[in-house]
Order: sequence, then C-alpha cells, then structure tokens
Amino acid sequence: TVFIIQKQRDALTATTNRFEVEQNGGTIAVEIKSNIPYAYEMSMGTEYWVSEVSAGEITTKNISQSKVLTKALKSETLYFHIAPNEKTDGRTGKIVFYATGVDGLLLEETVTIYQCEKSVVLLTERQQNFSDEGGWVEAEISSNTEYEFKLPAVDWIQRDAVTRAMSTHTLYFKVLPNETYDARQADIIFYKKGDVNVADTMHVTQAQKDGLILATKEIKVAEEGAVVEVQVNANIKTELYIDSRYDWLQEISTRFFHTRALTEGKFYLQVAANPFYDTREATVIVRGTENSYLQEELKIVQGQQRELAIEESLFEVEPAGGKIDFQFSTSVGYSVQITADWLREVPATRSLVRSRIYLEIDPYTEFNQPDRSAMVILKDRDSELADTVTVVQKANLQRTYNVETAGTLPSLISKDEKSQIYSLVLVGKLNGTDIRFIREMAGLSYVGEPIEGGLRELDMSGIEIVAGGEPYYYNDGGYYTANKGSASAEDSYNGTKRFFNEGIGPYMFMYSNLVRVKCPKSIQVIGEKAFAYIEPLISVTLYDGLQIIGDEAFSGGVHYKSMLEECTIPLTVTSIGHSAFSYCYSLKSLVFPKGISEIAGSICQDCRNIESVSIPEGVVSIGKNAFENCYVLKQVKLPSTLLELGRDAFQNCRMLTMIEIPYGIKEIQGYANGGGYFYGTFLGCTSLQSVSIPSSVERIGDAAFYNTALKTVDIPESVVSIGDGAFAYSASLASVTFHEGLETVEYSAFSGTALTTIQLPSTVKSIYGGAFDCKYLKEVHIKAVTPPVIYNNSAYYSNVPFANCDTCILYVPKGCKVTYQADPLWAAFADIKEE
Repeated sequence: TVFIIQKQRDALTATTNRFEVEQNGGTIAVEIKSNIPYAYEMSMGTEYWVSEVSAGEITTKNISQSKVLTKALKSETLYFHIAPNEKTDGRTGKIVFYATGVDGLLLEETVTIYQCEKSVVLLTERQQNFSDEGGWVEAEISSNTEYEFKLPAVDWIQRDAVTRAMSTHTLYFKVLPNETYDARQADIIFYKKGDVNVADTMHVTQAQKDGLILATKEIKVAEEGAVVEVQVNANIKTELYIDSRYDWLQEISTRFFHTRALTEGKFYLQVAANPFYDTREATVIVRGTENSYLQEELKIVQGQQRELAIEESLFEVEPAGGKIDFQFSTSVGYSVQITADWLREVPATRSLVRSRIYLEIDPYTEFNQPDRSAMVILKDRDSELADTVTVVQKANLQRTYNVETAGTLPSLISKDEKSQIYSLVLVGKLNGTDIRFIREMAGLSYVGEPIEGGLRELDMSGIEIVAGGEPYYYNDGGYYTANKGSASAEDSYNGTKRFFNEGIGPYMFMYSNLVRVKCPKSIQVIGEKAFAYIEPLISVTLYDGLQIIGDEAFSGGVHYKSMLEECTIPLTVTSIGHSAFSYCYSLKSLVFPKGISEIAGSICQDCRNIESVSIPEGVVSIGKNAFENCYVLKQVKLPSTLLELGRDAFQNCRMLTMIEIPYGIKEIQGYANGGGYFYGTFLGCTSLQSVSIPSSVERIGDAAFYNTALKTVDIPESVVSIGDGAFAYSASLASVTFHEGLETVEYSAFSGTALTTIQLPSTVKSIYGGAFDCKYLKEVHIKAVTPPVIYNNSAYYSNVPFANCDTCILYVPKGCKVTYQADPLWAAFADIKEE
C-alpha cells in the first residue's frame, strides 16, 4: 500500500477590500476567508481614527456578524469603528492582513478605507455696514463643498454676475442707495448645496440717509433707578433731547467717565427711583445737531415700586372646613406657597393691582384635639419681598350630656363651650328651653336671627322631647314642645297664639348650621319646615316609629340648595308633606315607604341630582310638580294602584327614557294658557323614547308630552281628546296610531313633529289650528264622511290644522271629495283623492 498526501493550497482573502465612510463615521465589517492563521497591521496614522471592536459590542448596534465554514476555508468577520472626521479634508487608511503559508510564502490582503471630509461653508467677514449711499457687499467664502446662497426678500440688495471656484473665492452683491429715513438690514445666507445646516450668514446693515441708528429702541430700568447708557451709531453730530415732563430723567456729562473710549458715540442718563406702584415710561429723542429732522426715539421703561401686602394676617375656620378668601394689594407677580396639605388654593383670576386668594379647607375630622394651623406665603417672583397669612382651624370639640331633668341643658354647658362645641350627643329629656339653647349653639336665635354658634353635629337619638319650658321659636306667638301622644295643639295666652307640638316641631332647626343630625328614636312627627333651608345639612338619621314628615320638612328652598345627600325614610312613615325634599340638590336616591298612599306635590321638585326614586304599590296619587326638574332621574316605576298623575309631575326629567302609565289613570294632565306657556306631566323629558298609555286614559292633556324624544305613539281607543301642544316639538315622533273613538285634536297637538303620514279615524269631529303643523307631512288619510270642524280662533296658532296643503295629499272616503272641497278650510288641500 502506498499513501499519497497532498497539501492544501494556502489562502487569505478579504471579501471586500474597499470601504467608503461618511464624515460622521460608523462601523465597517471586514469578512476574511482563510485556512491558515493570519494577523493585521494598520497604515501609519490610521490607528488614531480606526479601531477594532468586539462582535458583542457590534450586536447591540444591529450590525450582523457571520462566521461560517465553507469547504476548507474558515470565514470570519472583523468589525472596525470609524471615528467622525472633524477635519475639512478627506482621509484614507489601510488595514493589511498577512499570513505565512506552509511553503514559506507571505500572503497579504489590503483593505482601504476612504472617509469624507467635514463640509464647511465659511465667510471671512460676517458683518458689513453701509452708509445711505450704498456700495458693494464683498463676500469672501472658504468652502470645500458645493454651495448655494439665498438673498433676502428685499429689493435693495442685488446679485452681481459672479464666477465660482471650488476653493476660496469672492462673490459681489450690490447695495442700492437708501433714499429713506429708516435704517435697514438684511441677511445673505450661504449654505452647502442640499444641506441648510452647513451655512454661514452675512449681515448687511445700511444707515438711513444722513444716518442715525440707536443700538436699542427701549431700555428697561429697575424701580430703584440707575445710570443707563445710550449707544448711537450715526454719521452726523447728535444730541439728546429730554422733554421737561420727564423730570425723573437727567443727562449726565461724559466728563464724569474716566476714559474717552467709553464715551464715543454714547450718552448717559440718570434715572431716578420710582416712588409709584405703577410702571412709568418716557420717550427721549436722539437727534442731529444740524439736521434736527433726523431723529430716533428711545423708550425708557421703569419698573414699579414693589409692594405685596395682605390685608388680614389671621383666619380662623370651623372644623367642618370650607372655603375662605383674603385680599391683598400687590404691584408684582407673585407665587403662592402653602405649608399644609389640608389647605389648598382654588384657582381664580388674578390681578396685579388688587388680588384675592381663594382657599379650600378640608374638614378636621378628629375630635377633642388641639387647633391646627398653616401658613400661606405670598412671594414676589423677582425679589425676596413676601407676606404671610395664618389659617387656624378649630378643633372638633365633642361633648356628651345626660339631661336628667328637662330644661337643665343650659346649666350643664359652660358659656365658653356653648359656641365652641362642634359635636353634641344628648340623652335624657328635652323641652322648649333646651331646644332653644341647642338652636343658639347651632347659630340661630329663637326668633330666627343668625348668631355665633359652632354646633354642626347633633345626636338626639337617646332623647325624649317633653312639654314645658320656653318657646323654642318665636313666630305668631311662639312654638312650644308637647308630650309624646298629646298631639299638636293651639291656644291663646293673653290674646297671643301659642303652638304646642310633639316630636320635632315646626321650624325647630330651620336656618341653622347643622351638618349631621340623628333624630330622637321616640318621636312620631317631624313638623313643617323642621329642617328646612339648612344649606350645609348633609345627613339626617330617622328611626322606626316615625309616622309623619311635614310640609317642606327638609326642603332646601330655591335660594339655599340643601346639600342633603342621604335620608332613609323609615317603613313606619305613613304621610309625607308637600315639598318635603324639594331643592335637595345633592340627594341621589329616595325610597318611599310602603305605608304611604300618596306622593305629595313638589315632594322632590328640583332635586337635580336624584337618579332614582322607588314608589311602592298602594300609592294612588302623585301630586303636581312632584318630580319636576329632576334632571338626571333615569328610571321610575309607577305603581299599578296609581289613579291620579299630577300635572308637571315629571316635567323636565331630561334623563328619563321610558315610562309605563298604569291602568286606572284617566287623564295625563297638562296646561296651556293660550299665550305660548305650556305645562305638562312629561313636558321637556328630552330623552323619553317610549311610553305606554293604558286604555283607561280618556284625555291626553295640554303639553303632556311636549318636547320629548318619542318616536312612535299608540293612542288607545279610550282617548277622546288630545290637548293643546300635547306632543308638540317632539321632533323624532314619526308615527302615531289613532283608534276609533278619538273626537278632538286641539291646537298644535303634533306641531313640529316628524310625521309624514296621518290616519285619522271616522269618529274625529273637530281639529284645531296647527294641530298637524309638520313640515314633513305628505299624506293625510281621514275616514270621517262628514268633514270635521276646523277651529282657528287663536292668534297663536296656524289658521289651518295641516302643513304643506299645496303639496300634501288628502285622502277621503269614496264619494266625499266634493263635500270636502266645499268646505273652505278643507279646500286648502290642492290635491284631494278618494279611497
């Protein structure tokens, strides 16, 4: 056997031997294929701007690397970082890869790197000034790249014919004579072709004819005054003119300054301190001494005297928190700093003359703690001027007393604590004297006048109210307490009426400052306006055993807007008076107890945030205006026992989307006064899309569904008449179904709706003016053999019931066309057809 061994051919190869790199530098990847060990060297100087980096570093820069074996050659990629070229010349470097073969021969592979130079466009001079006679702009440019230039959009600089070279060269531009009396300036921009970021600018300034130019047109001076310098560039002799009105300005002779260099072309002004709280301005004139018509105005603006003064330095606030505001005088821009997080500024419009800061204070929820305080610091933004106000919030003083003998509460509470107690818990017995004292603690005298009193939380759950003592409220003779079970009574004493009331009597806490109240568990009655017109009242707790809630008992009143948020009515209550919860703007929901039989009028009127009410079975009537202006009331289910639905009961319930009227209701009430004023049960329910009208309804009253979102309506056969404006301006109403039995459709009943077709039954006897004043109306179908009587005796409605009589088609029973044409008002239809 003979073994023949042949050596491989030695190889060293660079896949690419030339790289061109931008001026900003970067990274190149050199792929070397070799089957023998190799090394590399860089040409002299190349190592300063070319350096090898590892593959790991390169991977993070998203440059791929490749190492593969192809046959006997090993492929390897080396990475080199090229630094940015900050020179204006290009540069070349070489990397020589070398190896020694097995036969001793030297193998070499050279990679050449070419990097662009930094582009530059430079002007030897960047500012050229000209007299009014004009001249030539000589722009000497040093550039290593092609460049362009941009002339300003003016007509007094013109381009001259030029030749260009690729190195240093000069361009000329003509500056025309200045015939105006204003100085002018413009810029000529030279930039690298296609790259405006490589650029230089020539500023050209030309004096006016007999030029006089001020370095600045306005000088600002601090309020304490100073010496200011006025620099003048002029080709004539100049002087400074100061009007005698500006006695706070005085020119200073240049001889007071030490060197001539400081005074050439300059004037100096002494500005006196400003004693006023407003800025002041003056205009001085720099003018030619021989040609005084040549002049420039210089404005001197001096800052105002700095003032920042708060009128009150201390505020005391109640534990309940709230809002306060304080005034201050200032002539400066200021910032507000507050030292506690329970005190916040409420944004408000500021004035630099007289300002007001609004503060919001959180409630102090802890009881029997020290008062807490915070500072509000007003600071001048531009100086150390500042002033401070202190806000002290009183502590919540809570006390508990057992009143064993009615009428003795005033003796249990000291005079000092009477006006300071915030939370009061009572057990025992109270009479008129005690109630009168509690009213005073809550900021109300027995005649209803406001007085000092800090009581905000009152817990009487463990109290029994008994007869005796002084009147707790004086009006029409006086209101007294009575024993439980004695019922309310009235008598006269020395010719004066007296009222004796059990439970929480009428007017007992009206107008007070109470925030939270727990009523006695023993009471059966809450009298008329007992808690009315208490704007801060948030919560009232009632207990089982209560039977009667009087008229306006918790009413916020149109001017007070009660904050009452929660009130759970006990199941034992059988009677709730009218307007009991009216104007409670913060009330969100209300559940009526099962024992009541009627919902009184205006009971929740203007409860603008109430979203739901629950009306139990057994209720037979809902009074007038009961839920009027409950704007966000979304849902309400009427009980099946309901027999009467009062006028305006749900007027302006804008979020109510559907209503099902129970069988038993005979009239959906409303009222129109004939003068354009409408009142209706569901008037203004602009989201109401669905209504179910039962067959017990005999009349749909005036404006009952005025301005709703109803789309379709089925009028039951029981309905005899439809009132004035009943469905008027329900703009989405496109379909109405009438049944036999309908006799009258009154003024404007369907005016402003989207009806296109009307089918009127044979029973219709009368139709009033504007009843179907619908601009989309196209067809009217009527089954009555005898034309219904048309009434148009009102100045507020259309003369004819139907719109578009010139284009709308009237369909009448067969054989009745002549009869309808003979009627002057029905004859308004241009097209009458039989069917």
